[in-house]
Amino acid sequence: SGERGKGGMIHTDVYPLFYIRYAGMLASTPWMLQNLCVVAAADRPTIRMAHFLNACIWIALFAGAAILAPAKWVFWLLACCAFGGLNWTVNRPMWQQVQSRDRPTRRLFQKLALLMLGCWSCYPLIWLFCDGARALSSDAGISIYTCLDILSQCICGLMLVRTVKENPTMCAAGASRAEAANIEEQESMLASHDQA
Repeated sequence: SGERGKGGMIHTDVYPLFYIRYAGMLASTPWMLQNLCVVAAADRPTIRMAHFLNACIWIALFAGAAILAPAKWVFWLLACCAFGGLNWTVNRPMWQQVQSRDRPTRRLFQKLALLMLGCWSCYPLIWLFCDGARALSSDAGISIYTCLDILSQCICGLMLVRTVKENPTMCAAGASRAEAANIEEQESMLASHDQA
């Protein structure tokens, strides 16, 4: 049983559920992921897949945290599988697409992907001890999550701002290349439809 409280959390019999944390991650992480896609000049299917898997991660973690029954571990496994898929999407399709960019862009992509995926991989692990097994206190969980948020969001944002300031055409070129690839994809689909 649970009762909604102040401060974006739900008080349960044994552990507080900070639902606002999951809502915040679900709202903020797509922007970080989209920046990574722009840097890589990723095509539309890759972008859609990355955003879908990202949403699955946070929705599954929230669902697992809201459930007191053992079924919550099923959602944790789903979140881990979604993160594995996101990791593959970034390191395979996106990495192949960023190879056509210049060396500074490839280095920026590597740094952003390493920092972002490295921090995001910690969330399921921390969830395991906090919202999952509830072996750590809620205060300890909040502190750890805050540190991860600063690393994954603030530092990534600062890296992007600094890079755009030093090389304003980098991200613009990535967006243009991605849009050109999307237009080419649409034209090929229309051509195949006309032939059919």
